[in-house]
Amino acid sequence: MSIKLSIIVPVYNVEDYLPKCIESLINQTYTNIEIILINDGSTDGSGLICEAYSKDNNKVRVVHKANGGLSSARNAGLDVASGEYIAFVDSDDWLDIDMYKTLIELLESNDADIAACGFKEVFSDKTIFHSDSGLVTSFNKEEAINSLVSDKNSVRFEVWNKVFKKELIDNLRFKDRQIFEDVYFDRNIFLKLSKLVYIDKPFYNYLKTRDGNTNSHFNENKLKVFKEFDDFISDLKNNLLIEASKRFEAFALDFSIGLYCDASRLGAPREIKDVIVKQHAIYHKETSDNTYVKKLKSTLFFFSPNLFFNLFKLKNKLS
Repeated sequence: MSIKLSIIVPVYNVEDYLPKCIESLINQTYTNIEIILINDGSTDGSGLICEAYSKDNNKVRVVHKANGGLSSARNAGLDVASGEYIAFVDSDDWLDIDMYKTLIELLESNDADIAACGFKEVFSDKTIFHSDSGLVTSFNKEEAINSLVSDKNSVRFEVWNKVFKKELIDNLRFKDRQIFEDVYFDRNIFLKLSKLVYIDKPFYNYLKTRDGNTNSHFNENKLKVFKEFDDFISDLKNNLLIEASKRFEAFALDFSIGLYCDASRLGAPREIKDVIVKQHAIYHKETSDNTYVKKLKSTLFFFSPNLFFNLFKLKNKLS
């Protein structure tokens, strides 16, 4: 008999998108599943949609709770999950029907702790396929950690394109009320794993634009990601994964530049941008001999963040 997969779906005010998401889970070709819908205090019809599906399909169960955010909802799902495999799905996204069958077959045939796949970015007017070679790659611990920040695949920090062995997660939970919550989760997971297997097929459909989901302001909580990066880098060094720590230092440096541009684009106050500039300066100094750093980019930003941002805007306007 196949092993049960628990699919955890946080739900908050997505009534227009939720049915498509749930249907894509119900119709998975891997059938030994439980779909755990966590209604996180929705004020629209999302809760009623959850209940309707749970009445019509015994694979679907619903947990209603007060609004607590994405991490809180995922944690509520982990607390009740009964499967030996765990997956996470965002409630405005949807899956190709063979995603979990493919990932679990790879998980078991490779004796891996995590199986991951590629994804498609879905916009209102286009869908972007980053890669679709079908190539399967097996990573050991350090290679898996490096893959989180590699441009050569779509392993990424996000948890929604993965299947995890539940025993690997154990009692680990997401941090409440934190942006980039997947960084903390992956940091603790990837340091424990032995093997990750990745297939370069975009089974997951990631909705990038939807009504009511426009980014009109910069969330100051995003600055907490630097603490997660620093802790990750420290853990890597403590585990003598020096090459991986250098890759992550370079990634954190580059991320700080992107975050500054995001903050500037959204009109964040100067004090927030100053925090990002200060963090970049720290990374810039610490990575002076790091061969993974894009030196010209980092140096230009170091000396003139505003000039860099203006050049960034011009480049995007012309492209």
